[in-house]
Amino acid sequence: MWPSATNLGNMGPAYGQLYVQVMTSDGGRGTILAWRDYRNQDANNPNLYAQKVDENGVIAWQSGGVPVCLAPGSQGEVAGQVPSGIDIAPDGNGGAIIVWEDYRPGLERYSLVFAQRVNQMGNVMWPANGVTVAKTHPGQELEPRVINDGRGGSVVVWQTSHSEDIYAQRLNANGEPQLPDDAAVTTATGAQNWLDALSDGSGGALVVWVDGRNYGTTGYDIYAQRLLTLPPLKGDINADGKVDLIDLGIVMGAFNRRRGEAGFDPGADLNGDGIVDVFDVVTIGINFGKK
Repeated sequence: MWPSATNLGNMGPAYGQLYVQVMTSDGGRGTILAWRDYRNQDANNPNLYAQKVDENGVIAWQSGGVPVCLAPGSQGEVAGQVPSGIDIAPDGNGGAIIVWEDYRPGLERYSLVFAQRVNQMGNVMWPANGVTVAKTHPGQELEPRVINDGRGGSVVVWQTSHSEDIYAQRLNANGEPQLPDDAAVTTATGAQNWLDALSDGSGGALVVWVDGRNYGTTGYDIYAQRLLTLPPLKGDINADGKVDLIDLGIVMGAFNRRRGEAGFDPGADLNGDGIVDVFDVVTIGINFGKK
């Protein structure tokens, strides 16, 4: 569809290799990419850059990409041949959330998972060089994966080397953790790694991984789990992940009915006052169209 391949721009004078790229949709017809980049440091210590390409193959942000993290040390480590140390997801507003393994000096552990949000104009929205994601678990934090939660935030999943288990945390639009502690996706015996994650369409995540709990008998297996990180959306009566005309129809169908009367629907009594009335209709109106 384009006259020639789009060059993201190798700006490094000596160690300017661009590799370990990840990409995502910008939510429209464009693409946002992120990569490890050696233009600022030596051959062992890359930083992270990102670039947006529109539907016509034209670079949308500054030449050479925008810096996501310029901290000293290495960002976005590679395990074998798999770019498991960096991931990207749309932020829902034309930008992206980028997560990575970070080996900057001064960390108490070998690596932590950091995150940064870049808006549709290519401006970083969170503190310089990113925010930490995990809270309390020791050991290296590896293989981060990120998804958009569909409600202004993101869900980040990673593996910890201390117990080789998988944990998750939700960040809001400002990069602030929303769970009181990191959520355990799996703490089974054996090693759990080589993970991936996908949005479940309702604010949570579907996580899949290679699991060694039965290694002694059947070898490695593949396991999956669904992680719910947000409370049910108020007004989503039929639990389809959105507040829409179907939910409004349920409320109107039980309108003015009291608890104990024929036609009363407890699901339509959104404020729990024992009657389906205008207050329940207002709740639908406030959240109408939300997912």
